[in-house]
Amino acid sequence: MAEDELTQKAREAVSERLSGLYGRARAQAAFKAATGFDFWASAVQSGLTRDAIVAAVEAYIADNPPTQAPKGEPKSPPSQPPRRGNERAPLGDVANVQGNPYLRAGARARKFREAHPTGCIRTELVAVSDDSALFKAEVITGDGQLLAVAHARATVASSSQAGGRFCEKAETSAIARALGLAGFGNPEDES
Repeated sequence: MAEDELTQKAREAVSERLSGLYGRARAQAAFKAATGFDFWASAVQSGLTRDAIVAAVEAYIADNPPTQAPKGEPKSPPSQPPRRGNERAPLGDVANVQGNPYLRAGARARKFREAHPTGCIRTELVAVSDDSALFKAEVITGDGQLLAVAHARATVASSSQAGGRFCEKAETSAIARALGLAGFGNPEDES
């Protein structure tokens, strides 16, 4: 079923208005918040008329004025709640730990993979209890050469920032230590 000219113009106007207010990246989220549907066609198929869709979008805009963002950055529709305390912002490769730069485990692993694409990082759960875990990590080149071995223990109490996932924290710490010992832990080498 082809759209009539008025419907097509209304759809384009709504899309343009939402993109202009909230940015292209957030226009679809705003449309969904306003109508309950991801796409214009879905809203029409559900029985909403062109006028009902436009009215819903206009009501949404009136109730949710766009936030001001720096020029050139997408504006975020207020329908998306701000991050809560337990949700983290994306992390960079280098952290500041007690005033010193610290290359995170993921960045260390990428450096290792670049240098040794066929190498492996082997981990082993050495011991676990209700409140702690001990992991061993080995860094091995593709030709079987053992570059480093490291151990790490984590407890429930020490893992509060990791959401209480003490096994995961112990394994990640062991991997980071082993990669550091193997020479893949210096943040100054990052370019």
